[in-house]
Order: sequence, then C-alpha cells, then structure tokens
Amino acid sequence: MKRTVIFLLLILIVLNNVYSANTSLRISSFTRNINLNYDLSGGAEIVQTLTVKHKGDALEYFVTFAYGQSGQWSNRIITNGGTSLNYQIYRDNTKIDILKDLADSPSSNEVIRGSFAQSGSFQFTTISYTVYIPAEQFDLAGIYSDTFDVTLYSGNLSSYIQKNSKTHSLKVTMPASLELSMTQSGNPFNDAATAVNMNFGVLYAGSVRSAEAIVRTNSPYSVLIFSDNQGNLMHSDSTVSDKVPYTLSFNGTLADLRGSTPSQIISGASVTPWEGTRYPLEVTIEDFGMASEGSYSDSITITIQAQ
Repeated sequence: MKRTVIFLLLILIVLNNVYSANTSLRISSFTRNINLNYDLSGGAEIVQTLTVKHKGDALEYFVTFAYGQSGQWSNRIITNGGTSLNYQIYRDNTKIDILKDLADSPSSNEVIRGSFAQSGSFQFTTISYTVYIPAEQFDLAGIYSDTFDVTLYSGNLSSYIQKNSKTHSLKVTMPASLELSMTQSGNPFNDAATAVNMNFGVLYAGSVRSAEAIVRTNSPYSVLIFSDNQGNLMHSDSTVSDKVPYTLSFNGTLADLRGSTPSQIISGASVTPWEGTRYPLEVTIEDFGMASEGSYSDSITITIQAQ
C-alpha cells in the first residue's frame, strides 16, 4: 500500500510538469513592412497589429518598442539622406502614451501588457499600436525610412524573460509639392489665393502697385511669367489702339514681358519653409503720352513648374 501511494505521487508530479516543459510564447503574426504616404496637411498614421501565440502555463507578458536610428524614444526619426521627419509610436490612436524600449525603464503604460490562462492547446491574442508621423513637416520629396524592433517578454517589468523579437521596416513617401499663392503683401500663404487685382485708379506715369508671390515647394522649381499684352495695358475698346506700357519687378528683377511665350524669371533648388518663400512683385506705370480716356488692363500669368 505504501508503495502504491508513492507510485501514484510520482505520476502526479510528472503530470504537473507537462505544461512547464512545453510552455510556448512567441509572436506568430507580424507585418514586417509598414509603407505610408505622407499628406502635408494630415501627416500619416496607421494602426499596426501583431499576434501573440501561447501554449502551456498561465503567464503574463509585455511587448516593448525600440527607438530605431535616432537613439532616443522621444525623437524617433525617419531619414532620406541628410533630411529627416519625426514620428512616434503610441499605445493607441489617442496618441497619449508613447511606447518605449526596456532599456528606457518604461512604466506599465509605456509597454503593451497582457496575460494568458493555462492551456494545453495554442491560444492567440492580437495587440495593436499606432505609428504616427505628424503633419506640416515639409522636407525633400522622396522615400524616408527607419527600422525598429518589437520585443516580446514573459513576466512583468520587475521579472521577465525575453521570448521573441521582430523588426519593422518603416517607409514613408513624401510627395513632391509645387504650390504658388498670389496675395496682397503681408498676407500668409493660401493655396486657394490664385489672383490679385492691382487697381491703379486714375493712371499716372510712375504709379506703383505691389503684391507677393509665395512659393511653397520641396523639389527644384522655376517660376515663369507671361503677359497677355506683352507688358502693356490695353484699352477696353478693342478698336482703340492706344496702350499704356508698364514694367514688372519680380523679387527685384525686371521681368521680360515682351515674348509671346512664358519666360523664366527665377529658379530654386532648395526646400522652402512650410510658410513658403515670398517674392515681392511691383508694377510701375511708364510714360503713356496722350493715351485716350477709358479703362485699360492686362492679365499676367505666373506659373511654377518642376525643373
């Protein structure tokens, strides 16, 4: 009888250790490549998911997020040559809790935590997190990239064992942007502002009116200018041949308005600020002799184009 008890006890001990010997915890589903298109006004955002797989003893787990090439969680960056954009990884789309690496001594809100009950078969849970690139970062057009590790641990922040690690490849495409705003002097950039009316009232030789062209671009560009009447104000009555000549200065340079096709007035190769680069315009009335009374006008077209 004594032998039987001992024998049964040994069997119970063996059975009790079946789960411990076969406990498994790992990342089973993971999308390595994250590809986003950047919107200058809205930025870029994606809710990313991964699946954690478990079998065996009940346990706690948590997931951490490395900081990539920047070397610091507070300033994660994606780069394109010598230019960069800031981005961040959050617990959810409220974008409050930043997710950190274990080396940064994170709090419980700065990792993603969970638990599994004991199970003799595989069980799965899906976790999510938000990758966010803030809006109004304006830099060179092209593809920006970074990589960062996602690491799974069993246990808690006080006692843990690393179980699995995966690497995300993050790529963000910054589109080429060519924008031109025509506005009264001092007004901010407005992509809906495409025309300025320069009203001289009663015309006098030497009269001046001014405005501004504001260029916002992240790729090489040139600005072209064209006058419908080759630098002259024409009478509203087409049967009147009199004209009023004028000059147009663009950023201090006199434009050649005599041609029948647009002429280049300026070019640039650098990225402008988000607020745009301002180019002042001045129109000056030249001597027009004894021109007939009436209303005179011309239309000037200013175009920005990629080089």
